[in-house]
Parts: sequence; C-alpha cells; structure tokens
Amino acid sequence: MRHIQISRVGFFRAGEARGITIVIDVIRAFTVAAYAFAGGASRIWLVRTTDEAFALREREPDTLLAGEIGGRLIPGFDFNNSPARMAKALVAARLLIQHTGAGTQGAVNAAHSRYLLICSLVNAAATAHYASTLATETFIELKFMALASGQNCDGFSLYSTSITALLALMNGSSLSHSLYWKHCSSSDQSK
Repeated sequence: MRHIQISRVGFFRAGEARGITIVIDVIRAFTVAAYAFAGGASRIWLVRTTDEAFALREREPDTLLAGEIGGRLIPGFDFNNSPARMAKALVAARLLIQHTGAGTQGAVNAAHSRYLLICSLVNAAATAHYASTLATETFIELKFMALASGQNCDGFSLYSTSITALLALMNGSSLSHSLYWKHCSSSDQSK
C-alpha cells in the first residue's frame, strides 16, 4: 500500500505551497479552463491582473481573453467566466489568457509549486488520478487550496475532502493528513 502525505493551505499562504499543489475552483474558473481545453485551446495562461492580460495580448494578437471582475465581463475581454459559453466557443488551436477573482489568483499565487494542478467539478477525477500518480512517482507532498469568490473557502472544504477521498481510493493509497488548513474566512485574511 502506498502512502501519500496531504496538507491544505489557504489563499493567503498559497505562496508557501511547494510540491504538488491542487488549486480548486469548483464551479467557474477552472470549469471554463477545462471546457476551453476540451474545445481544442492550445494553451491557457493564468494572469494576476487585467493589465497583464492586455499586455500579453499585444505580444500574441491572436489570443483570446476570458475572465471576470466581480462576476462581470471585463471590458475588452472576449469571454466572461461562463462555462456554458466556453463550452460553445470556437477556441481550437488558440491561446486563452484567463483572469478571475478567485481561481486564477490562487493558481498564480501558488506558482512556486513544482507541479500546479487546477481542479473543478468537471475534472476532479482526472486531477485526483494525475495527482496520485505524481505523488507516488515523485514522493512529493500534495497541497490543496480551495477557492471561492472573495477567497471565502469554508463551503469548499467538503470538495477538497472529496478529492482527498478520491486519492485514497486510487491504487490502494493510504493517506496521512497534515492539516494546517487555513480557512479563507475574513478572520484569517491577515494571516
């Protein structure tokens, strides 16, 4: 039986994440990314600011911009953060640059991880399988970061627990939890 070490880290400690980090944005940002890849997008670049997105588009004029600020389409962007719209979009062989208020911010903050995986409901099983394979082959610790709008992730801890359970079921893994989970509620935002 294999043993996988898992810990959880909140939004404001994401920069400390190393090893294999799974950033979870349950419904929108990473569902949009999964649908873009399913539609044939060649690459997706995640950015911290809209200014970065526009600057990168100047360098790569055929780029598509997707994202939101406060749940609304960003002026000058091609797509909002709607999975339904992305599922119908013509993105084959295109570079997509994505900026959102939660998911992409968490991923960019965790950029120092050796392996950075993005996870949503639509790719949870595939993410768990790949993370399990990486952890087994590399003996690197897994980190979870669950995100929500405003970085309040209390409602998402069940989702990260579900991913943990999927990992445990894969290939007879045994899990050990080193929980230094920092909930992203307003009381913890300064930590």
